[in-house]
Amino acid sequence: MRLALSCACALFAALLGGCVATTGSTVSTAGAGAGIVEGVLDSINEARRDGHDCASGHYPATEPLTIDARLTEAAQQHAEDLADRRTLSHRGADGSDPFERMEAAGYRFANAAENVAEGQQTPRAVVDAWLASRTGHCDNVMDSVYRHMGVGMAQVERDGRVVRYWVLKVGREL
Repeated sequence: MRLALSCACALFAALLGGCVATTGSTVSTAGAGAGIVEGVLDSINEARRDGHDCASGHYPATEPLTIDARLTEAAQQHAEDLADRRTLSHRGADGSDPFERMEAAGYRFANAAENVAEGQQTPRAVVDAWLASRTGHCDNVMDSVYRHMGVGMAQVERDGRVVRYWVLKVGREL
């Protein structure tokens, strides 16, 4: 049933830029959708264009990131895993770490990082949370070593409200 819903959602996502399928109490996306991905990309690149003060220090303006389909695939799979487990972690249900998931998606990196978040409802809100983070998330967004990004988002219903799980993967290929 999930496969059929995913295929139908993929068609609607392609046409409308996003889709949400509901099965029982679980709500999951069939991909973050073009609007979500572009919203995160635009918000990140705005910060990179302007420069930003992170907890570790100031990052001057730098080159924009570009979307990489392999990183987006890995990010989306991990976002769905987090939503299914209703947890926030860099470790996958299968024991995988962020770097193993990037490599499994075919992205060979020289540098790479992953941000996760839970609860933010919009692309701008999640990027603002990462930029305000004191635990390295801001550095991952702003570091000029990174050239590519992928983003995933999945959501579940919890206590009558929709909770979104976000994954950002950034990297520079070998």
